[in-house]
Amino acid sequence: MEINSFVPKYTPKNVKETEMSDAEKKKLQAVSKEMEAEFLKIMMKAMKSTLNPAELTEKAPGKDIMTDFMIERYAEETAKNEPLGIAKMIYEQYTKEYKK
Repeated sequence: MEINSFVPKYTPKNVKETEMSDAEKKKLQAVSKEMEAEFLKIMMKAMKSTLNPAELTEKAPGKDIMTDFMIERYAEETAKNEPLGIAKMIYEQYTKEYKK
């Protein structure tokens, strides 16, 4: 995830009435969704760590790795729908600051 590539080289407060280009808005939306996905990954992995390993099914080689991949995919797919609204808040905050 590259959030640094979006950050403008100038401070939006120094620029008056400048609009973001459509490409910049799309990039900001994508980065915002990636941020929400990262938050969901961290949350889901923390939830998984609370499970009792004795209650889980049998051990298999590579099962932990595959479970982590599955959690990552769930988080990425869930973030596409923006269920928590984090991506929307990030996008709105940056576009609001950009217009100042």
